[in-house]
Amino acid sequence: MAFVRNLAISAAVLLLAGCASTTPTDAADSPDPKPPVSATPTPTATAAAQPLSRLDLTCQDLADTEMIELVFGKKLDSVDPLEHAFSESAAMFYGYPELQRGGILCLWQNGVDESSDDYVSVNVDVLPDAKEQYDNYATESYLVEPTCSNGYCSSNTLVDDTWVQVFLAGVPDQELEGAPLPAEVVALINNIAGVIQGAGAPIPAAELTPAPDARDCATIIDADVVASATGILEPFTTFNTADGPQVGMSFDADGNALISSCAVAFNDGNIALQLLGALFLPDAEWAMRAAVAHVSPAGTSVEQAVEGIPEGDAFQRCESIHEGQITCYLDMLVDSTWVQLALTTTIDAPTGAEIEADPIDALTEIATSVATKL
Repeated sequence: MAFVRNLAISAAVLLLAGCASTTPTDAADSPDPKPPVSATPTPTATAAAQPLSRLDLTCQDLADTEMIELVFGKKLDSVDPLEHAFSESAAMFYGYPELQRGGILCLWQNGVDESSDDYVSVNVDVLPDAKEQYDNYATESYLVEPTCSNGYCSSNTLVDDTWVQVFLAGVPDQELEGAPLPAEVVALINNIAGVIQGAGAPIPAAELTPAPDARDCATIIDADVVASATGILEPFTTFNTADGPQVGMSFDADGNALISSCAVAFNDGNIALQLLGALFLPDAEWAMRAAVAHVSPAGTSVEQAVEGIPEGDAFQRCESIHEGQITCYLDMLVDSTWVQLALTTTIDAPTGAEIEADPIDALTEIATSVATKL
């Protein structure tokens, strides 16, 4: 049930979801990660710490656990939302842009596996000074008005200039699409808004380095390098994936969180056969190292050598999220900017659209080029 909530996590994964089966495949279908370059990453001594919340609030302040219990008829526990996304790889960028701008991420759940029908949860995401981004989201998305459907309830509201996103999974007796919110859900949402309003104005934001101009994706991602790395010589489309309504707070907070994202699609008509995604978050060494640490214990992320990138500053991993497709990721630090590249290859793609190169080798070649453009 958590899958619906996390459609907003990764631009690359999201875009693929529309053109691929969502039937999971065995881990054996994914290529084995290349051997690590070094067993011990070397952290940069001057890495900035995670920014503090700009609102003098904690998750315990935001949501009354008794009110949550009234919604579900059971007690939920507070957990770290960055460790509970539906995919280890897709979890990598979710939430970090909000935290970079002093936002708050909260998650309560019942401890059941997220793939279970018995899983229930409440997500609360809070982003200060986000009126412009909220207005953009509200204009282009149908997900703003509070609504329930198939056991899920969502609400996006603006409290003064703070964007508040509430998502509930496993709400009882909410199976009809467009059903009105239960009184207990309305009370919970209103209480969260009241707490935020009572907290007063956010602390002023720290000045951050601007992200690469997303309108310059075609320059950042060199067509000749992509063709050389992948072996695909067919024309492709380069576009900004943060300019639409489909990806929620993490990406519609574009101008505020200073995140940029690009994508390259190798097209056959309107079907993306292969997809390359690139995400950029400046001043975010703290975020990349935390994100890599989330997946490393599972053995899914290993160090990767990239020309021009210091040892311990680049990592790669591969997984099969959708049947017939494999996605490989390369995360690296360029100065203090976290860059994540994702290359999704379609197995048995039509002749002329196959990526014949090893996906990690292809990503490494592309990463070397991208690093010189930042």
